[in-house]
Amino acid sequence: MKINDKVDFSSDMNLPKKTISTNADLTKKESFFLARIQDVRRYREVLSKNKLSNVIYNILENPMVIRNELSPTYIQNKILKDMVIRYRLLSGAKVNHNLDFIHIDDMLENQKEKTAKLQEVIKKRDARKKELTETVKKQVQNIKDLGTIINYSNFNSSTLNKEFESRIIEKFWELYKEKKIYHDLRPVNWCPKCKRALENDNISRKKQDVENYFLNFRVKYDKGLFSGIENFDDTYFVASTIRPWILDFDNSLAVVEDMEYSVVQIKQRDKNVNYIIASEFVDYIMEIAFYIKYDIKKKILGKELIGMTCNNALENTKDLNVIPAKKEYVVLNPKHSSGIAIISSGNTYVDYLVSNENSGIKINNNLSKDGKTTMLAYNFKNMYYKEVNEKVLENIKSKKYLLCTDLVKIKMPKCQECGEDVVYRNELEWYIKKNENDEKLKSSFDNIISKLNDCKETKKTYIKEKLYESIQNREKIISNDGKDLSLLDTIRDNRDFYNIDYMLLNDEISKLESPYKELIYLRYFEDKTQSEVADILGMNQVEVSRSERKTLKKIKDVYQNVV
Repeated sequence: MKINDKVDFSSDMNLPKKTISTNADLTKKESFFLARIQDVRRYREVLSKNKLSNVIYNILENPMVIRNELSPTYIQNKILKDMVIRYRLLSGAKVNHNLDFIHIDDMLENQKEKTAKLQEVIKKRDARKKELTETVKKQVQNIKDLGTIINYSNFNSSTLNKEFESRIIEKFWELYKEKKIYHDLRPVNWCPKCKRALENDNISRKKQDVENYFLNFRVKYDKGLFSGIENFDDTYFVASTIRPWILDFDNSLAVVEDMEYSVVQIKQRDKNVNYIIASEFVDYIMEIAFYIKYDIKKKILGKELIGMTCNNALENTKDLNVIPAKKEYVVLNPKHSSGIAIISSGNTYVDYLVSNENSGIKINNNLSKDGKTTMLAYNFKNMYYKEVNEKVLENIKSKKYLLCTDLVKIKMPKCQECGEDVVYRNELEWYIKKNENDEKLKSSFDNIISKLNDCKETKKTYIKEKLYESIQNREKIISNDGKDLSLLDTIRDNRDFYNIDYMLLNDEISKLESPYKELIYLRYFEDKTQSEVADILGMNQVEVSRSERKTLKKIKDVYQNVV
């Protein structure tokens, strides 16, 4: 048989008798499938069937901001929640989930609007209300087009709804009378492009190389501590920042009171120059600054440096005071630090905390909504902060206040909506106070951890043993094959378990997501069987078993490197 001969294999092969169209016509079929998905009758049948169920599942989510377009993150969030809703409904649970909206109308924040005539303002507000109403309808339709199963009947719960707004005001007044809510100027994550504050869920963080600038701050007043040191006029504090623009505002230098600092002397041309650096970071700073030879002229504790003053690395600004701060606020990155931090109250949340702990430091707002410097800037007013970075660096380099630079790999925050870099900006907002007991508990834990870090190894072991006993006594012991076991025993390996900080156990359990957290508590603290847990959580026993093994492994992995 020749290769080119046509051979009919139809009798030897099981081929389809009907021609299949290669054109799926998905655009035409989409409406059909969406109609089936959004069939209210089908949805109500399932809800009615599960109405008397003992298993109740509530999805509580933050009110959604009204926006013209749905972001990819927003769409992903809605689809994932819809998957959970479907699963719970099919598992027989009674599911409560409403679609709620909220909006914040900042129309009157503009100074021109404040001075406008009342009738004009009302007219603009009415037009804005109409626009927002149409936007809500469009957004609801977009969510429907995702094929989600949601109760769409209650989407008027927004500030467009007077009844809803009045309920918010009533609740706010209750909190205010109970002194559980307060007004404060605090730094928030801010997108200068979107011109709004961002929640952590709206921020993406990816590691990237960022330039860390080590700057010289000339000592102006030394309290007489360095009188015996040669060339006192050429003595500098060394501090670093990845945000040079903050130097154009009121700043301070923060040191750690119980940390040791060294006066490092190097020879530059025909004179000696002195640098004040935390002793543990001297070798690192000298290495990246390419100084092979240097001498340690004096060592001093941080508390003795407090009260000194120095000139700002950026000239034509206010002098900087040396203030105290906690080590975790000063040494944010142990591998890329000088042990001295530049503090600007309008820069980061850490700066805010340090400023609050030091009386006399005013909390400022250094950036406007669009990321431009405010009138509080000394040299570069009303300029985008990235442009100020370039101007400040140019100035510092020309004055030779830049000691050295180093690349640091850190997670830089970016807005998920527009991709713009996220900055900290002080906003005057209302805040709800945390439970006082929670604060006391945190303070107690911080105190215990501090004592553990400060004491000798023998004493440390003793304290950890006491922690272990307290957790063991607090836990409910379960019986497994005739042998008493605790949760700690379950995740324990062959190492000396007394070397583990047992407080991590409860901490890790508290971090677990539902239903894993409930599963662990039910199994190991309330002595429930896997079958009982399955009934309570609306799962089958196989799912409980798998989830239990997965969760225990996760907790155990936390302890792997804890010694």
